[in-house]
Parts: sequence; C-alpha cells; structure tokens
Amino acid sequence: MLKPPAKGKVRRATRTDIPALIKLNIAAYPVLADDNIVWGEAHLASHLRIFPQGQFVAVVKGKIVGAAATWVVDLGPDTLRNHTWSGITDSGYFNNHDLDADTLYGADIYVHPDARGVGVGAAFYDARRKLCKKLNKRRILPAACGTTRTMRTSFRRRSMRNWLRRGSSAIWCSVFSSGKVFNCVG
Repeated sequence: MLKPPAKGKVRRATRTDIPALIKLNIAAYPVLADDNIVWGEAHLASHLRIFPQGQFVAVVKGKIVGAAATWVVDLGPDTLRNHTWSGITDSGYFNNHDLDADTLYGADIYVHPDARGVGVGAAFYDARRKLCKKLNKRRILPAACGTTRTMRTSFRRRSMRNWLRRGSSAIWCSVFSSGKVFNCVG
C-alpha cells in the first residue's frame, strides 16, 4: 500500500504525463479498457490545450497514481438535469469549455488500484474546490451526479457500501457519493 497523499502531492498535469495517464486509466478502469472506453492521447491533449489548470495528477514516490479531469461548462439553471457524459464532455474532448460559465465540471477521477483508500480522491476534490474558488465559479458538479436519471435514482436507494458490493468502481462511487453539487461561492 502506498503512503497517503500527505507524502505525495497533487499538481497540474503536463503533456509529458500523457503516456503515464493512458496506462493509469487502463489500470483504473480495466473493464472500460477492454471496451476501449478510456482516455486516449487525443482526449488528454485536448484537455491540456483547452483547460490546463483543471487537469490534475497525484504523485506519490515519483509515480503518478491518480488523475482528475475538470473543465468549466454552462449547465443552465438546472445543473442536475438529465444529460449524457458523452454529450456534456463533447465525447471526452471538452471542446464546449466556457471559462465564463459558472460550473466547474468534474469529468473523471481515476486512481491506480494500489493507491485507492489513501485519500487521493479527496486530495483531488480539495484541488477542485481551490480552483473553483480561485476562478470564482458558483459550483462543482461531479460527473455522475447528473449523467443519468437511472444512476441518481438507483444511488438514492443504496448506500455507498452496497454500491461497492455490487462491484461498482470505487472511483465512480467517490465522485457520486454526495449526490449533491459542491457550492464554492457564497
């Protein structure tokens, strides 16, 4: 088991991190990798080009153990309206980034299986909250809070422990756990 993030750090991702991020995404989401539904080089390069300050990595002992993809989007008055992940992220490229909008959108957090449970996800949410305040955005919306009505309804009927027992990814559960929007300003 790795040391908690207090022994590591969260920093902005760079273009030189892309090969490691691709491998990390595959390790974090092996089932999605089998279906080729993971970040590719073009996606990650687009994230860094469009909104570099919203792309984070967690480094422990010199190794990238986690990453978070974030950008700013206009969700209108109903932030929890039904939408698809692919639609809101422009198929994962973030081309609909709007720095003037009021919602910091957390598209993904992925953590290497060996680094789970030591606070990496929490460190990413701290970084997102700081960014949200720095940019004077109204809120952070974690991706899974609004992606499908089915997930929201299903989650309300189950505890976190039951979601994990069902085999759901711990990463998605951590993103989805509050079922609420994080308010940053006010």
